[in-house]
Amino acid sequence: MHKRSRLGLLGEWKTGKMHLRDSLSLEMHVQADTPPVFLLNCKDDPIVDYHNSVLLDSALTAARVPHAYIQFATGGHGFGADPDRQNAETSQWQQLFINWMKENGY
Repeated sequence: MHKRSRLGLLGEWKTGKMHLRDSLSLEMHVQADTPPVFLLNCKDDPIVDYHNSVLLDSALTAARVPHAYIQFATGGHGFGADPDRQNAETSQWQQLFINWMKENGY
């Protein structure tokens, strides 16, 4: 989990408030009618652990929700919002998204 987000949303949660944390965990709320998802991340993200995306991908797969999960080896955090932070690998993300949209009729 992303600690600053958790703090901003939940405050300093302690024992007994795990249900609040769980209520914000996307992978715990995936259902068959969840909209299609395009999910990507970098393994070297120093802010948000890439395993969060792995959990969501697994939940989407189990619920048979149409989705794409792309994992880059490097790129850190926030590469999608700042072209100056992109590398040869992550600079593909927009075209991959456009291709996914087209392939799914959007």
